This record gives sequence, C-alpha cells and structure tokens, in this order.
Amino acid sequence: MEVGTYDDLGKGSGPAPVICRLEPAPGTIPSQRNQKNHFNQQSIIYYLVGPIINRPINNFIRMDTGEKTRKFLIATHGRLASGVKSSLDLIIGVTENLFLIEAYTDENRPVEAEIKAIVDQLTDSEELVIFSDILGGSVTNQLLQQALKPGIYIVSGFNLPLVMEIMLADADTPLEEVIEQAIESAAKQMVFVNRLMVAAANDKEQHD
Repeated sequence: MEVGTYDDLGKGSGPAPVICRLEPAPGTIPSQRNQKNHFNQQSIIYYLVGPIINRPINNFIRMDTGEKTRKFLIATHGRLASGVKSSLDLIIGVTENLFLIEAYTDENRPVEAEIKAIVDQLTDSEELVIFSDILGGSVTNQLLQQALKPGIYIVSGFNLPLVMEIMLADADTPLEEVIEQAIESAAKQMVFVNRLMVAAANDKEQHD
C-alpha cells in the first residue's frame, strides 16, 4: 500500500471525517490561528505541520498489523467529557481503557501535558481513539500534534451514539472501518423530532 504525504492530504485524500485535512484556512497565518478558535473544516494550525511538509506519514494509510488493544480518550472543553462517561457507565457499563481530558478546568494542568501523558503510555500493541468536541477548537488543535503517530485516530464533533458504537465494535474489524461506519450511523441520530412527529401525524391522517 502506498504511503501518503502532506501534499496528498492537502488535495483531500483519505477519509475526511476521520483524519483532519492538514492545510490552513484561506486568508489565515499561523500566528493568527494560534490565538483563536475557528470552526470551519479547514481550521488546522499550519505551524504544526509546516516544518515537515512532504515527509511520508504511514499512519494516515495504515496497514493491519494484527490484533491490538483499543484505548479511548474523550477530550473536551470543560466537563463535557465526564458527563459523557457518566452516560456511558449507565448505558453500557463501566469501560476499561477510557481516559478523560477536561480542558481549562484546572489551570495547573496544561492540556498539552495531559495529552502527552496519555499518549506516552501507549505501546506498539495498542491503538488510541480520541474523541474531541469541536473541529477547529483549541482542544482538537492541540491533539493534532498526535495525529501523525501510528495507531492514533482522532474523531471530532462526536455524539454519544458514535462513542458507543466505536467502543462496542468488534475488535476484529479494522478501526478505520469502524470509525467510518460509526460516523455515518451517528449522523442519522441527529434528527429534528418535531418535524418527524408532524410527518407521522400526517401519515396517520392519510391512512385513517
């Protein structure tokens, strides 16, 4: 299998919902992007990847190297992560290998240091799926430094069904496939319920 490069990613190769595109948003420069949160899908801090443009990165197109232990990290602004874990504990039971980062809730714990402490624990036989809350948010931007490492997958803009599906997935299914399917399924969970109720009522009237 061919190895991708940053130039390839700039053209949009690979599964976009799983791997963030490594290119700056139009009209921005690194110093600007380091100061603000931006919420479009190209809001990637260019300074993270600029020095290594065109270096091969084999973790964007990953080969299956056998069974691996899956670990999970939920990283959010504030205490959303612990709320998600509370729901997971209630619905699917207490889960092992789950880490939380609740950014900016403790000034004495820099987010970068928390991320590094978790990533540094990983062995070659382990994979880490990271769920972040906002694509282009400061938490996701700091996670991007880890996206170049083998066995690390970042999924941004998660909802609870997506987290559950990925965590409960068959370990024999390749993780990239699991993530892509979970994103597709989770998107269908976001529904304008009022409109569904009106449609159901109209359908009932037509059949009465």
